[in-house]
Amino acid sequence: MADPQIVVIGAGPAGLSVALSLARRGRSVTVLERDPAQPLDDPAAAYDRWSRPSVPQSPQPHSLLGRTRRALRLHAPDVLARAVQAGAWENDLRARLVGDASRPGDDDLVAVHCRRPVFECVLRRAVVDEPLVRLLSGVAAEGIELHAGGSGPPRIAGVRVGGDSVRSDIVIDASGRRSRVPGWLESGGVSLPEAQSQDCGVVYYSRYFRLRDRVDYPAWTGMLGPGGTTDSRASASSLATTARLPLCWECRRGSRD
Repeated sequence: MADPQIVVIGAGPAGLSVALSLARRGRSVTVLERDPAQPLDDPAAAYDRWSRPSVPQSPQPHSLLGRTRRALRLHAPDVLARAVQAGAWENDLRARLVGDASRPGDDDLVAVHCRRPVFECVLRRAVVDEPLVRLLSGVAAEGIELHAGGSGPPRIAGVRVGGDSVRSDIVIDASGRRSRVPGWLESGGVSLPEAQSQDCGVVYYSRYFRLRDRVDYPAWTGMLGPGGTTDSRASASSLATTARLPLCWECRRGSRD
């Protein structure tokens, strides 16, 4: 039996991760990304150089919790090493929060704090280097092609892009919460389970500060401390608030002034 044709919609961390995992297990993958190609030569500079208009939360601080770091350590140690080399901070939560009460297995209680473009640049570089991955940037998925499955539900036949079609037997939707894929499937006669969502009602605003030369962070205890949740000697200060507070609108207004 021939290997299935696999298409991933979206080249964010989720789409890149699944493409990397499949390729390193011998599967050919095509990744469709609507945003244009980004420079991959300098991960530490990606925050200033990358443009991701379809990912409005990209500039905000990001953290990879222990389970994600463990997956990287076991299955993509090169990606983890490159992220750290680019300035990502490995925060040993076992030492900070558990201390002498640690047990076997607590070694993976380590978070990785890194601005998203920096980590995404490292991850995309690894994906691009995989010979079994074809990453198409500036190519937006425009629909799903289905064919009748006899007495069963319709089956995937391809993804429509720019008046053409990318043949596929399996489509992995990694295009985020604004995905159009469910609507395409429903219009093609596919019954989907009911989706439930709840707005958390919280928004947050962040600003970055960089340490002066020859200055280091002071010692501290606790989870995050002055290092914030970022990389390359840049500290993030974030304000989270309910979207209903007037403060939220003042922050928004101030960001435009």
